[in-house]
Amino acid sequence: MPSSLRPSREREALEDALSRARRALLAQQSDDAAWRVDCDLGPAATAYPLVCLAFTGQLDGETAAGGVRHLASRWLGPGGGWEGYPGAGRGELGATAVVWAALKAVGRPDDDPLLVD
Repeated sequence: MPSSLRPSREREALEDALSRARRALLAQQSDDAAWRVDCDLGPAATAYPLVCLAFTGQLDGETAAGGVRHLASRWLGPGGGWEGYPGAGRGELGATAVVWAALKAVGRPDDDPLLVD
């Protein structure tokens, strides 16, 4: 096979894998636009897939908007951040950091109240 064909086929295989991964992630999204996992991960369970989809170019506007709505509904308010697990009642640095990463990855502006904490 000529080497000029290889990159095209490799790119096609990569795009196919990304498309399958996107479908698998979206199939696990709840009706309220959140992702939930078997462990108590809280809002980070939604933030991680948003970062992944954005980073791989697989995030659509509807999924991004739904994810932001869900994350906003879990926000503890100015100075509060996001819980590390459901029911914690206080923000946790790691959870807040991954939610901020997700909000930036989906294109939220720096002056978004969710990011000015």
